[in-house]
Amino acid sequence: MAPAAATARRPAARAAGRSVPAEWRDPARKRQGAGRPPLRVLERPSRRLRRPTSAPKLLRRVALVIAAGSLLVVVAGHTLLAESSLELSQDQARLSAAQATNRQLVSQVASAEQPSRIVTAATQDGLVPPGHIVQVPHVPLNAPLGSSASTNPVGTHGASTSTTTTSTPSGGH
Repeated sequence: MAPAAATARRPAARAAGRSVPAEWRDPARKRQGAGRPPLRVLERPSRRLRRPTSAPKLLRRVALVIAAGSLLVVVAGHTLLAESSLELSQDQARLSAAQATNRQLVSQVASAEQPSRIVTAATQDGLVPPGHIVQVPHVPLNAPLGSSASTNPVGTHGASTSTTTTSTPSGGH
């Protein structure tokens, strides 16, 4: 706040048309602070002058939002990567377990397909090997059913040969 004497002189100096207040020209004041510049009250800058300063603030805010959004995207991507890695490791564990089961089943099938095991199982079920084996002649599949080639494959015209084989179980089953 300005002293009362200074405020009383300001209107008089302005009315006289002088640009510098009278208190600055006071010799007593000059002796006290000869090298100091005069102080005056500044007014607030107008809105026109402040508008250009809001653009850097807006630019900083936009940059901050972009940086925060980028960090959020990186965190979300890292989370998805971690989840995918976990799913992959679980799938690999299931795959190795399924491969082990498959190897066991292939081994069981290979042992079940051995002819010696099949013959032993058939004999235990009461089946016996036939005493007499007759080979059936080849019949072409593309020949019609009523043709003479399919009924007489060996070429014997008129004589039909039919062979039947029977076996009797030896265990009385």
